[in-house]
Amino acid sequence: GEQMPLYKPNSKRIFNSILIVTLLAISSLSVFSRLVFASSTTIQVDPPESSVTFGATFSVNINITAVTNLTCWEFKLYYRNNVVNCTSVTEGPFLKTGGSTTWPLGLSIRNDYNATHGRILAADSLKYIVPGVNGSGVLATVTFKAIGGADTLLDLTDTKLGDEKLPPQPIPHVAIDGTVHVTGVVIHDVAVIDVKPKIPGRTQAYRGLDFKTNVTVQNQGNFTETFNAILYVNSTVIGNQSITLPIETTQTITLKWVVPKTFLKGNYTLSATASI
Repeated sequence: GEQMPLYKPNSKRIFNSILIVTLLAISSLSVFSRLVFASSTTIQVDPPESSVTFGATFSVNINITAVTNLTCWEFKLYYRNNVVNCTSVTEGPFLKTGGSTTWPLGLSIRNDYNATHGRILAADSLKYIVPGVNGSGVLATVTFKAIGGADTLLDLTDTKLGDEKLPPQPIPHVAIDGTVHVTGVVIHDVAVIDVKPKIPGRTQAYRGLDFKTNVTVQNQGNFTETFNAILYVNSTVIGNQSITLPIETTQTITLKWVVPKTFLKGNYTLSATASI
């Protein structure tokens, strides 16, 4: 049938002020853009303030309140990546009350988004043209691990809500951030837990040739560490390598020693240390 206009402008009417809103497509994942003005609808981090212990895993919800005819949503969440790291994002139950969804639509978790911050991008929509959902509920649940003893803002930004029209039209709303306080003692503890020749059973070295040694190091603390693994023959340093180890992880590196021709025939002890 014939498409009817939403309204017919009256060219004879004079307005004292004119508001022009330009909608820009800023994401290939979404066909709607955000309008920011007074609204009873909110999208927010819940709880708004969290206090967690260093090394703990915890979750926050992205909630929506007092929405009408919601069919699609999108948000970005920024956080200090030396305080928390995101481990997962799961779909909440609210939008699914309207039918099947496209989750995960464009889900992206980047703890190394830049030098100081991580970023989550998440979006979801109903699969079919159906009436949108109304009310309040959980859009998504975000799980973090606390990796640094400090505070971080959970900056909820670029939020978008779309209604049941085709294409979806923006639903006015307000976005509300959250805060996380990480407390507890930071324990720095790295260790060398094994030193072995790279070739099992090889215990002889020859002057002028290389001798490869496997050094296994472990982060036994609760903070991501960068340190040097240093290999010695007796008291002489013969190799070292910089290593970055996350919490509770182990890594084996291979250090090569080219035996100097000045070394005399005899017995030598290989050992390794992890720098403080």
